[in-house]
Amino acid sequence: MKAHVTVDGIRLCYRERGEGPGVLFLHGWGASSKFWRGTQRTFRRAYRTVALDLCGFGRSDKPENGYSICHQAALVARCIESLGLAPVHVVGHSMGGMVALKLAAIHPELVRGLVLVGTPVQGERGLTLRASLASAVPFKRFFFLFRKSPALVQFIINNFTYMGRLPRELLLDARHLPVHSLYRSVLAIRGADLTEDLPRVRVPTLVVHAARDALVRPEAADLAVSRVKGARLVRFEGVGHCPMLERPKEFNQVLRGFLDETSGLATARRRDSARGRKVG
Repeated sequence: MKAHVTVDGIRLCYRERGEGPGVLFLHGWGASSKFWRGTQRTFRRAYRTVALDLCGFGRSDKPENGYSICHQAALVARCIESLGLAPVHVVGHSMGGMVALKLAAIHPELVRGLVLVGTPVQGERGLTLRASLASAVPFKRFFFLFRKSPALVQFIINNFTYMGRLPRELLLDARHLPVHSLYRSVLAIRGADLTEDLPRVRVPTLVVHAARDALVRPEAADLAVSRVKGARLVRFEGVGHCPMLERPKEFNQVLRGFLDETSGLATARRRDSARGRKVG
């Protein structure tokens, strides 16, 4: 189901599937809720899944300003409240992981569990040298070319975010974004060092890093695990920046284990299995 909610005068669009404990999916830079469609299909029978188009992306409003990680987290918090999702598991990829981390730090009452996938928690210092240099070129000219050239978009995706070809419709989504949302969200990523927020996270946390991620340094995942009490790390070998697209079966298996455990479904499954019933 496609729907939208208006918070602080900004229209945020989302895709919702399934019933059960809530899971909110947040996408990365240049992406949209479509990146989570396969994941939503997998979890719809046991969970109420909501994939949000962050402000400036997908079908959501794209104002001229308001792209800081803190502001994005505030909008997501209002969205969670409006949809009655709290407390909700929040799964964030890349920039979406930064938003999820900030949300868990400032609104712990809204978050049941946190999953950070390929997340540069230190902002610019969490990016690889190649990614940092690429995002430091003359911004507006680069993003103008990004929108106009499908070859440039595919080159960036192949070399920075995805080990393989991205589905065409996801590629077109990136090309249709306005320059100001691409530009200002990159500035937000580079400028947001969330190191001090890590110890403030008090919910079960899973950190996912891919060994062939050309965008985010492995030290970013190590830092998150060392600073968030009880956090666990899963590292995928031979995978790039988007494990949910590159290795969906393995990714969903890891995610299901975490969600079932932290939502209590794992216990319910074991109990009902002993009674000869099927749960979820």
